[in-house]
Amino acid sequence: MKDSRLPGWLLFALAFFFCCSGVCALIYQVLWLRMLGWVFGVTVYAASTVFAAFMTGLAVGSIAAGVFGDRVRNPLRWFGVTEILIGVTALATPAALEQLQHWYVVLYPSLPPSISALTAVRLTIAFAVLIVPTR
Repeated sequence: MKDSRLPGWLLFALAFFFCCSGVCALIYQVLWLRMLGWVFGVTVYAASTVFAAFMTGLAVGSIAAGVFGDRVRNPLRWFGVTEILIGVTALATPAALEQLQHWYVVLYPSLPPSISALTAVRLTIAFAVLIVPTR
């Protein structure tokens, strides 16, 4: 019977890269919060929209990984490619956030002055920009 355990060095490397992935995700979250703070202001509502978009993206990504993870032939390679794609889309978010700032400035005067309407618009915009890189 063949031993299916991973060599120690490979297990250590996987744990290291998995940890780096989590650290990068937290760095992205803080940066996106700061960048969206330039657009929406630094309020509890603005921060909550970023956190909600981030957590929703993580949940959607986890569901997708659970559904497709068992169907792929080489899950480690699939995970690596997914991490690279997340990094590429994360690098594209500053340009998307710049466009977001432009459109938010254009739309802001026509928005109702209620905090609930502004929060709904902010949530929609944050989801549109952040849902892909947080998956």
